[in-house]
Amino acid sequence: MKKTFCRCSCFFKSNIYLEQIGAHVHYIDDEQFRKEHQQLASDKNDIEQLLNSVHKEINRRQTLDTDARIRKEKIRKEYQPLYPELYQFQSKFLSEHFKQICAQPKSSNEYLKKFNNGIYSIPVFTTEFCTKFIDELKHFEASPMPKGRPNTMNNYGVLLDELGFSNFIDELRNQYLNPLVKALYSDEYVGDTGLDSHKAFVVSYKIGQDIDLGYHYDNAEVTLNVSLGAQFEGGDLYFGTMAKANRTVFSNFTFVEHMPTFGILHRGQHLHGSEPITSGERYNFIIWMRSSSKRNQLCPMCWQKPEYLIPVESDSYGDGMTNSIENI
Repeated sequence: MKKTFCRCSCFFKSNIYLEQIGAHVHYIDDEQFRKEHQQLASDKNDIEQLLNSVHKEINRRQTLDTDARIRKEKIRKEYQPLYPELYQFQSKFLSEHFKQICAQPKSSNEYLKKFNNGIYSIPVFTTEFCTKFIDELKHFEASPMPKGRPNTMNNYGVLLDELGFSNFIDELRNQYLNPLVKALYSDEYVGDTGLDSHKAFVVSYKIGQDIDLGYHYDNAEVTLNVSLGAQFEGGDLYFGTMAKANRTVFSNFTFVEHMPTFGILHRGQHLHGSEPITSGERYNFIIWMRSSSKRNQLCPMCWQKPEYLIPVESDSYGDGMTNSIENI
């Protein structure tokens, strides 16, 4: 059997982020939106302006996979990397402490720091790798290549699969992260299939651009968020409680310092955000890890069992749901 990855049909109506009001909304049709979200309107953003933004985002999502495939192919053919060796995963990119922790995840290790509610801080990459990776990202940003942005909450960043790092992330996930996550979390978060897909991207923060990230949860079973650097102040992560269907719950926060080369490992449904940086420039390498056996039973975006799955391009993981078909 082979897997055909899919999206839940809610992709075209749920969790639509409106930057003007800093909130996610649900859309069925224009009448429903006007009725349910009238309270979001203001003198600055009337309901029709908000509705226009919703239409624009839905249109973007409808061509998302096709647009991504076109960008990825153009980048593959025309982009000249600054450091070609980075695109092939090598264990030397990883911190020795990270490799030790992954080899014996249940053993006591001073470099694996546990916070409340399943939040971990762990050294992941070497300083040399982080420095070169940031240089590669800047080189790509300066190129004329087309660029897809990570999501609607981040205006600056790079989709790593489009840039050519899909196999890199696959190997890192399969060789190191899957065993580590299975050891640290229960099967409730990895399922029978393990973490068999991902969405990987880098987001950047800089004064005058994005400087923080609002309170949200991830479309993932487990997230690894690595601070690459470079020089910055501020930007700590804060965590609340676990997300609940159709409502955001604010609670006492756990604050976690995010140091360069270190990753924060947490459950995707754990509500969190990022405090503003106060100076410098910051890059974060983020992997949303997904389990098809879990999300085939419950979509974390609409909180329902997916009733209709939309297949995606053969080289895409979609949102991590699957249809199993016989090998031909």
